[in-house]
Order: sequence, then C-alpha cells, then structure tokens
Amino acid sequence: MSLPLPSAAELKRQLAQTKALNRRAAKPKSRKRKSAATGISRSTKRRKTVPAKPSPRSESESDDGIYIEPPLLSDFGPYGIPRDQYTWGPILATPKEEEFDEDETAPPPVFPDPYCNYERPAQRKPVVKRSSPAVKRSRPNAKRTNTAPVDKVVVKPTNQAKIDNKTDSNKKPLGLMSMPLEIREEIYRNILVSHKPVPVYDGWKRVYQRERPGLDISILLVNKLIYLEAIRTLYGGNSFLYRLRDAPDPSHQITGVRRMANNDDYIPDCEDEDEDEDDDFSLDRSHEPGTINIAKFARLFRYLIIQADHNRHTAETQQFMVDAIKVFAKCTRPTNIHTLSLVVSPEYKNSTFTFVNFFKANSTLTEALRGISCEMLRIRIYNKHLNGGNGQRSTLITLPLHHLRFVKQLKQQQLAREKRQLEGNGETRSRDLWAGDQQMARFRYRRLKKVNRALEILEHEVLEACRKHVQERVIKDGDGLEVKGHADDDDADDAFGHEWDGDLDDELDEGDDDSEYAED
Repeated sequence: MSLPLPSAAELKRQLAQTKALNRRAAKPKSRKRKSAATGISRSTKRRKTVPAKPSPRSESESDDGIYIEPPLLSDFGPYGIPRDQYTWGPILATPKEEEFDEDETAPPPVFPDPYCNYERPAQRKPVVKRSSPAVKRSRPNAKRTNTAPVDKVVVKPTNQAKIDNKTDSNKKPLGLMSMPLEIREEIYRNILVSHKPVPVYDGWKRVYQRERPGLDISILLVNKLIYLEAIRTLYGGNSFLYRLRDAPDPSHQITGVRRMANNDDYIPDCEDEDEDEDDDFSLDRSHEPGTINIAKFARLFRYLIIQADHNRHTAETQQFMVDAIKVFAKCTRPTNIHTLSLVVSPEYKNSTFTFVNFFKANSTLTEALRGISCEMLRIRIYNKHLNGGNGQRSTLITLPLHHLRFVKQLKQQQLAREKRQLEGNGETRSRDLWAGDQQMARFRYRRLKKVNRALEILEHEVLEACRKHVQERVIKDGDGLEVKGHADDDDADDAFGHEWDGDLDDELDEGDDDSEYAED
C-alpha cells in the first residue's frame, strides 16, 4: 500500500518550521530551553564561521594613527578584565580649576592662645608714598569725582629691626605666673631640687654646713604665691638624709639616753660654730641660716633616709633612730611621707649580727614604724662588712605600708568628726563612702593584719639577708672579738662617710613594688 504524497501547502509549512528551528538554534540562551520544550532533536550540522569584520571604531582609530594596546593575560581576572582597569574611549581632558581672586578671599582664621593674658599689639601698616594727593577709595555706589590720577604707589622702605623693637616694647612681657602650673613646677624642680640627698641632723632641724646642697632659694622671696608653690617642691622633691651621729660634746655632762635624745643643745663635731657670738643675745634657731622649721614643714617631707654607721649599733643609736621617726609620727598635722628608708651596715660579732635586734617584734623601732604614716618602707642592708666587698653589694627589703596609712587617716577623720559633734559646729557626716559596709570592713581588717604580720617577721628577714651574704672567714674573725662600742665618726674606710652612695639615690626612683617576703 503506498503512502499518499504531501501536498504543496504542507511542504511549505514543514519548510517554514525547519527554518524557524534553525533560527532558534542560532541563539545559545534559548536553544536548549526551546529544543527541550518542543522535543525536536538538534541539528548535527556545523555552521560556517563568519569572518570577523573590523569594527568601525577600530577602523577610525587605525586611520587616525592611534595604537590600541591589547590586554595581557595577567590583566584577566576570574571574571574577565575589571571595568575600572581600562578606560574605553578617548582620554578626556582634566577640568580646569576654578580661578579665584585672592583679594576677594577671606584670610585664614586666627585662634588666640588660651595661655596668653596680654593684649595683641596692633600691626603697623607700611607707609605708602604717593606722587599726587591722597585719593579716597571709590565705593560701588558712590559718585565718581574728578580727581587727579595716581601715578605711582611706592612702599617706603623701613628698618625691620626698628619696627620689631617698637612692637616688642608695646607687648607685655610673659611672666612666670602666666605659665601653666605644670611648667612652673618643672621650673621649681630645676632650681630647688638637688641631685643628692640633703644631710641633716639635730632632729631634722639643721643642715650640715660642709655638705650643703648649694641650692639657691631666692625664688621664695619673690612673692607669697610663688613661695607657697615652691616651698612644696623644696621639701617634697628633695630627699633628706639623717645620719645617726648625734652625740654629746665632751664639755656637756649629760646622762640618760632619753634626755640626750630630746636635748637640742648638742652639736656634732663636724659643725663649724661661731665663737664670737654675744652671750647676752639669744637668736631663734628657726631663723638661723641652714635651719629647718620642722614643726611647720614636716607635713611637706616626702622622702626620708635614716642611716646608721656600722660602728654605731648600740641601744643609744636605736633610740636616736626611734626619735627621728617619731618627729613625723607625732606631728599634729597630717604628713605626706612617701618613702622611709633605713640604711644599716651589719657586722658579725660574738656569734650574732649587729642591727638585727633593732627590728624585733616588740622593739621600740617596730612600734615607731607602726606609728608613722608612709607609703613604702625600705631597709637597705649593705654587705661590705659581711663579705669584704666580694659579692652582692647590698640587699633591699621593701614593705608597703599604704594600707596602714589609710586606716590612720580614717581614724583621724573619725576623731575630728566626733570633736565637731561635741562642739556642735561643722558637718557630722562621715566622708568614708564605705562606712557601714561589713564586707569592706573585713577586707580592711585582713589587709591591716597582713601589714602587722610583716612587721613582726621583720627581724627574721633581716637575719636571713645577713646569713645569705656572710663569708666563712668573716665568721671566724668575728667569733673571738668583743663589741667595741663607738669608734671614730670620721672612719676613712667606712662606706657611709660624707661621700654619698649613689645606690640610695637610685632606690628612691624605683616603683612601689610589693615586699619580697610579704605573704599574698
């Protein structure tokens, strides 16, 4: 049976469908989607490649003689060449900056110095010489007048030095009090602070004449305000060294340690005394040259050093040390001591070390240390007479006492408040923000107990420091010797002579580190 042949109309329809499919196959995006939708298989014929025609842009550029640089392989990223890497098209000319007239612009703002309290001098204008009479400036809306034209404007040369001198003469000089307080304090420190401690004696009241620091205190006489500012730097910035060499003169018959310690009539051997002084005229010691009014300025002292020579380790020396500390402990006004340094040089004699008994738990020195208010206690132990100068030079024991000072200040505030309540004047409210807080009270009690426990074991720590650095030959030489008592004060071999040891000056600049033996 033969199939019927398609008609001409049907053939045209099939041919049109085939052409439409071929046109759709030329589009890559819609080719797969449309072929899947229609279900018709793709054509296996490969289309002929059409030669690329040069773009009109490239032809025009080649005609003009412009070379276009092709991109390199390194210019291509994962998604092609970035758009901001190449600028397609002709290079545009940079826009011209807007011109402006300098005469029409406002001058830059001037900010006055906040520390200058003097008026700004008026600026002198240069003298203008005109060949014709002066011409007034014409205003925009003013009516022009027939005036002679200006031929030439000449600036008269002036002496710049003369102008500066006149300007300086009108300017008020910058004084010391117009500077900030920080700068003034730095000036006071450069004038009134010595690079080494100031040696004193006689209960911190006198300065050694042979070892004066050479400070010029004339700035204290300028006015009262400078005096109040500089006096704090004079006593608070310097370190005061108290050598325990106070001893009665042979002409004085004084008996009793307590009477000798409280007597101010004795003078050390190194003091130069004027024998031509009139016996009928008694001069107040607080106004003599080289004296300190300790009752008035004790509250300004911040750095104290008490030094005992190696050959002065008796009970009298211990009492002198206690009395030197009690000068500040019994001060009626609150003190501001930062560092208290005790310097000793122990020896090994009769199976024991000297100066160790000074730091017993129930000794008068320990009680005096509990009574003074200071931030840091430092005990410097020199090992010269323990190791003969071979080995470590000294040992430093530090003990922070700032919490003990804080408790004393609270106690003083409480007593002052109770006194005001009895008198019926002043505020009666406590200044303590933690008053009545039980947890804070327990914390303060633990800290105070820790400080007291450290003071109780102070003797043990000094003894261990001596045992650590003593040598065997020193022990053999010291077992058969007797305590000789006082020796010559001016011992040439003594490490604590008139020449100051720089280690003590360096230790004053150290931080407030915790004690090496205090428990955590």
